[in-house]
Amino acid sequence: MEHPLARSDKLYWHRYLSFYEQELAGLKCGSVLEFGIWQGASIRWLLSRYPGAKVYGADILPVQQGWPQGENVRYLRVDQAERDQIRACFAAISTKLDLVIDDGSHVPEHQCNCLVESIPHIRKGGIYILEDIHTSHPRHPYYRKSKRLFRPLVGPLQTLLALNHLKRTCQKGAALP
Repeated sequence: MEHPLARSDKLYWHRYLSFYEQELAGLKCGSVLEFGIWQGASIRWLLSRYPGAKVYGADILPVQQGWPQGENVRYLRVDQAERDQIRACFAAISTKLDLVIDDGSHVPEHQCNCLVESIPHIRKGGIYILEDIHTSHPRHPYYRKSKRLFRPLVGPLQTLLALNHLKRTCQKGAALP
């Protein structure tokens, strides 16, 4: 039987499967959101991996014919360039998530938008996965096409490093800003 990710870039292009299997091994998942649906293979995989979970898919495209359907899946139309649309996505979901995966546009500014807006909506012990962070390299074309008015771009890699620094240096029990 073909693996649900066989038709996804997570398997044939990036070889993320072993990473996902290791990192998600103990995750009890009741709700998951993935930014970027493409042909729906990842949504199929999430539905099979977490059959009781509510799976949300967010994409700039309207619902496509090949995307999996069912009572446990809901699609939201979101442009990752628009933080208001990301906020509206989370308002529509209206529950804390166990897992958020960003496999959307891969544009660093968009990845940063999703990362920053997602954090308050992930339950304690939940997981955020940001795929394709290589686009944050200054020589990558997606980095160079950023619409930011300042350089260097503060992208998802820099944001993750800043969050890690804050986490390590905050006093125990102090809230992150």
